Amino acid sequence: MKTKSLLLFFLLVCFLSNSQEIKEKNDTTFLNKVDLISNKIETTYPTTKKNVNVENLNDKNLGQDIPSLLKYEPSMIFNSDAGNGIGYSSLRLRGSDQTRINVTINGVPLNDSESQQVYYVDIPDLFSSASSIQIQRGIGTSTVGNGSFGGQIDISTMSFNENPYGIIEYSHGSFNSRKKSIGFGSGLIKNRVSFDGRISQIKSNGYIDRASSDLNSYYLSSQFNSEKTLVQLISFGGIEETYQAWFGVPISYLNSKKLRTFNPYTYENQIDHYEQIHHQAHIHHSFNQNFKLSSTFHYTHGEGYYESFDNGYYGDGVEIGKYVDAFSYLINLEDRADIVNQKWLDNDYYGFIIKSDYKKQNFSNISGFSLNKYDGNHFGKIISINDDNYNENEFEYNSASSSDYYRNLGNKISGNIYSRSTLNIGLLSLCADLQLQKINYKIEGTTDDQIEFNNQYFDNKWDYTFFNPKFGLTYIKNANHKIFGSFSVGNSAPNRFDLINNPNPKAERLYNTEIQYLFKSNRFLISTGLYYMDYRDQLVLTGELNNVGAAIRTNVDKSYRLGLEVISKINFEPIIWSFNLNMSDNKINSFNEYIDNWNTGGQEITEHKKTTIAFSPNLIASSSINWEIFKNKYMSWNLNFDSKYVSRQFLDNTNNVDRELPGYSAHDLSLSLNFKKEARKELKVKFHVKNLFNSLYSSFGWTYPFISHEDYIDFSDPYLVIEDDDDEIYNGTQVYNQTGVYPQATRNYMLGIELNF
Repeated sequence: MKTKSLLLFFLLVCFLSNSQEIKEKNDTTFLNKVDLISNKIETTYPTTKKNVNVENLNDKNLGQDIPSLLKYEPSMIFNSDAGNGIGYSSLRLRGSDQTRINVTINGVPLNDSESQQVYYVDIPDLFSSASSIQIQRGIGTSTVGNGSFGGQIDISTMSFNENPYGIIEYSHGSFNSRKKSIGFGSGLIKNRVSFDGRISQIKSNGYIDRASSDLNSYYLSSQFNSEKTLVQLISFGGIEETYQAWFGVPISYLNSKKLRTFNPYTYENQIDHYEQIHHQAHIHHSFNQNFKLSSTFHYTHGEGYYESFDNGYYGDGVEIGKYVDAFSYLINLEDRADIVNQKWLDNDYYGFIIKSDYKKQNFSNISGFSLNKYDGNHFGKIISINDDNYNENEFEYNSASSSDYYRNLGNKISGNIYSRSTLNIGLLSLCADLQLQKINYKIEGTTDDQIEFNNQYFDNKWDYTFFNPKFGLTYIKNANHKIFGSFSVGNSAPNRFDLINNPNPKAERLYNTEIQYLFKSNRFLISTGLYYMDYRDQLVLTGELNNVGAAIRTNVDKSYRLGLEVISKINFEPIIWSFNLNMSDNKINSFNEYIDNWNTGGQEITEHKKTTIAFSPNLIASSSINWEIFKNKYMSWNLNFDSKYVSRQFLDNTNNVDRELPGYSAHDLSLSLNFKKEARKELKVKFHVKNLFNSLYSSFGWTYPFISHEDYIDFSDPYLVIEDDDDEIYNGTQVYNQTGVYPQATRNYMLGIELNF
């Protein structure tokens, strides 16, 4: 953790606490009324959403990352590289990948500015500090900044406790997974000031061979309030070190209990090491009952690298000439050798968000603007070289003072202005949500392949201006019935990998239509909704991965997602049953498949009509049963049984059965025993069994098809798949592909103890 950053944070805390006017008047009601900066939306806003039961999920929180805890939410699919939900993981929502799911923490965007990905591994155990989570499906609100096609996840950590408290947690389980955590809170001091904090350590060997994780994190928060003003300072972050499991497992190993943990990486230090620290300052002022003003200032620093051993595709070494600019003393440019390198990222992200909130009678308006800047410094270092022609020790000595073999700097400025108005007329609520977004992105320097930006292959400057409107109508008959419809337009710029891997990718546009009906009573809730997501120039997965495990995407002219979502909840105390279902048709109207031809050095093009979008199953269903087995003044027992079914998914957009993941079902069982002596003195025992019935499945993978004669094929390659029935298409030449998948762990256990005092 950055010592200087933490020092500045605590100096600010001390200054504010000393300057805070402490009044004898007992006034805590303001805190309950404050609308803290967040992207959670009001009841009448016309979008499909769900407020996650954080308290219930906390009974299952034994060190898993946030995606693992949210995997049973509607239309959600989860993947873990290590297989056990600790380390690198991701979510897909309505078939949309993580780059189209905007994640905010207290209203501040978490998505990486360049890749648009969310790296939950950088903020381990943040869920332990979360007070609320809201998931929005479809195009999100205007306040989020970037276009959210799949949806939005808003995480808030801004709650506080009026009374002092302490929390000690420890858990241990399969794959030597364990978690240690200590939390504390001061409670309200003089009814004005409060402090909260947490430190955590999570370690695991991982389900996949060598896919270990060593995750350390902290969370600090301080709050100061007067009658009309609230100030909250938050600092959180983590240091992660994970052994790489990015490449996946050969698809032929998926159904083998012995082989499905295979990891091709064997170099002892094939690790990803990264540190990320977030600082946030939130100021909220209430001028009167009708008008409030909020502001957020944020700063994030990230720094780290991944280290790799590279001996070339065929194991005959890499070409030394690739590094000639950095190591000019290497004379023979055609020499090949084994290389150990580190690829670094040193980045800063900072900005501010201003929001006004006006409400009077039947009209409300939320308006504001934000401005954010990102500086990302990418560079590579050679750690060692191993070849008979060069002395490794001499190389290490010389490389220590040499220049980086590549370096590029990405600068991104993004800003948006938004206004959201709601007018209530009787039983109707009309909403208009408008956003104007501006993005400027520039890359200078060279790629890791020694290609200079701004040449015949790459541009290096991109400017985007987007107008994202949303209109909706909500009809609320009474407390039991609600129906809404909405139409919205969203735009999203290509990410860094799109710009580097594909020439001149276009920005995406989405026309999103939603209709939903909601009925709820004391014991029953059902929500049924239809959505139609009509894309222009959608960036779809090709099935390939780049050299850092990121999926490669390409534009398609027209595509769509048409779906039905059903969410129900039945409360027959002490048993509560929740069920959600997503049935969808996800199609590309026309898709050109480009297959590398190793025989000619060119590519073969095949046009496909009405194919299914990659990683878009037609059916996703989840079920959760919560049974309060026993409860009295001093004790409670709770049992949760969760189930998930996902139909088959294609690894690319060709509907090729040789490139698909089979459908699967998985089930988790958790038991929580709570022993309470007094209001704050409580002992919780948590037991969690994941994949109860030992399902052998994978929720994600990659594929690379190609054409080749047998002479060019390494038939010992476990990732090689020989396709059928393609001979006539390519004049008798066989089609092959390399395919990797990410197996999820078989039955595994976690046992945890939580002490509250």
